[in-house]
Amino acid sequence: MISMAQAFKNFWRNYLNFTGTATRAEYWWMTLYLIIFFIFWIPATTMIIIASPAHSNINFTSFWQIFTHSSLLTMIWIFLTVAVFVALAIPSLSLNVRRYRDTGLNEILVWLIFILTIIFHFYSPNDNAYVRVLPTIVTVITFILTILPTKFLSKVKILGRTH
Repeated sequence: MISMAQAFKNFWRNYLNFTGTATRAEYWWMTLYLIIFFIFWIPATTMIIIASPAHSNINFTSFWQIFTHSSLLTMIWIFLTVAVFVALAIPSLSLNVRRYRDTGLNEILVWLIFILTIIFHFYSPNDNAYVRVLPTIVTVITFILTILPTKFLSKVKILGRTH
């Protein structure tokens, strides 16, 4: 079994590796690390924005208003938050793809799920109840894929890869 420290090293070592595999332990150790990290980062960001002197004077309706009407410290923190998000987003997506591949999922389906995940992270349907079900279905499928054992789907027709 892989340790949390080794999972962290692999996460950064495989920053742009969308072709390898990632075990369940590697995936879930890194997920736990990211959850713990964001449990502290998000409240810190919220407190810094609320503590900003401009916060009480303006009714913020957009990210741009928060950014342009804040103190220098707040703007630096927001910039750092965006940089951290971008720095973590790419290897997180890479880790997901490697985890899907580890389950033995067919390469076409790996990339289809990857693309759907990206689309539904940036597209939030709110007008049609039937359309809102699709992101939920993709989320459930991706969760199931992350808990499957290594090569679990490799012998399943249509879903798995046979090599």
